[in-house]
Amino acid sequence: MSPERAPAPPFDIFNIYFDKIYDPTMHLCFSLDGRIDEERFRSAFILVLESDPYLSSRYTEENGVAYWERIPREKYEKAFAIHTVDGGDLAPPDVPPGFVDVYSGPPAAAAIFRAEGKGDIVTVSIHHGCSDVHGLIDLASLLFTVYRKLGEDPAYVPEFRGWYDRDANKILDKFSEDEIKKEAGRDKRIVDRWVFPFDYTGRGTPRYAFRIFPEERLPAVKEFGKRYGATVNDVLIAAYILALIELMDDPSDLDNLRGVFSSADMRRHLRRTWEYSVENLSIAEMIEIVAVEGEELGDAVRKVAEITKGRKAGAFGAFDIMFYKDLYDSGLGAVRNFFNEILSGYDTTTLKNPVFSNIGVIDDGSFNPGSALSIDYALFLPVICWPPGFLLCASTWKGSLSIQCGYEEGPYSARAIEKFLDIIDRLLP
Repeated sequence: MSPERAPAPPFDIFNIYFDKIYDPTMHLCFSLDGRIDEERFRSAFILVLESDPYLSSRYTEENGVAYWERIPREKYEKAFAIHTVDGGDLAPPDVPPGFVDVYSGPPAAAAIFRAEGKGDIVTVSIHHGCSDVHGLIDLASLLFTVYRKLGEDPAYVPEFRGWYDRDANKILDKFSEDEIKKEAGRDKRIVDRWVFPFDYTGRGTPRYAFRIFPEERLPAVKEFGKRYGATVNDVLIAAYILALIELMDDPSDLDNLRGVFSSADMRRHLRRTWEYSVENLSIAEMIEIVAVEGEELGDAVRKVAEITKGRKAGAFGAFDIMFYKDLYDSGLGAVRNFFNEILSGYDTTTLKNPVFSNIGVIDDGSFNPGSALSIDYALFLPVICWPPGFLLCASTWKGSLSIQCGYEEGPYSARAIEKFLDIIDRLLP
């Protein structure tokens, strides 16, 4: 009997192959005001995975084709865990709740961390090869919805979604032929010009560092951005670049192009609100500016805003879709060669532009565990990077902005990471 499976689209494959330069597991971390019903939460998690064949599958390759292939229930039941946290133990959000092995499956996981006398910490995880952050948020929202409905009706079963369309080509259908040609002709060559400082290349101990700002900071950042025709995202990117320049303390970073990769969700082109979109529909764009000595945050914000406004017009993202599709059409061997070239490049130079991803608002209205329990805070925990890769993320919960990064301590200095976050804190309004 042939296995039940569906082809993996190019965006999935590329995000799986990125495991050579970082661990692609992402998490949402929820702090609860009490204890969750662990058996009901376990049942909800299993039902969610059973309702979506991609979430109850493993990634596999056969005869030059990549697939998502269903796995038996007993295998994905192991993706749920309950941990007892003793006094000296580290737990999320300070450390990752675990890592997802997409090759054995499933690509998602959930866990409860329980300490005596405290509310539970609940984490929901997904491998970036299966979905971007938007999809992780949708997955967690569905999980809490099923948990709540099981409390109302123990026989509740969510709708089975089947093998739905996950290919990014549906974005291209929203553009005219002229728009696609214009985007395809844009120069997207990437030059790695700098790198977040590290002590050595190699692996270390996974850690998270973050800052959760008081609620009054976000309105201040918004108001500051408006003065320069900029968004919160623009302000954060500008602060990121200036903070890294200050941390590096290298005169060559001034009066020269320096920047970060910034992620963008292409769902904006679909012109509809997706109730459920567990898939990869995000791309990364390089945002570079020239910082001049004596200029302040507002000057950098204005420069960033000029770039991002231009990027949002036209067939934004079409180039990436076509590039990945054409490369995959050449075969998985061509994809592997592409990644091997990237990796070999880091053997000859340690430069790698840092990355920024603004998750945006984690809507508290989308996570309702029921009347008996409340969520005090939700925090996004990004992928874990090791040198030369570095990623900073931002997310917002109930009006409170936070910034966070996942790194491996040892090659990266915890002291340098904390200093970097302190600089951003000082730069932001």
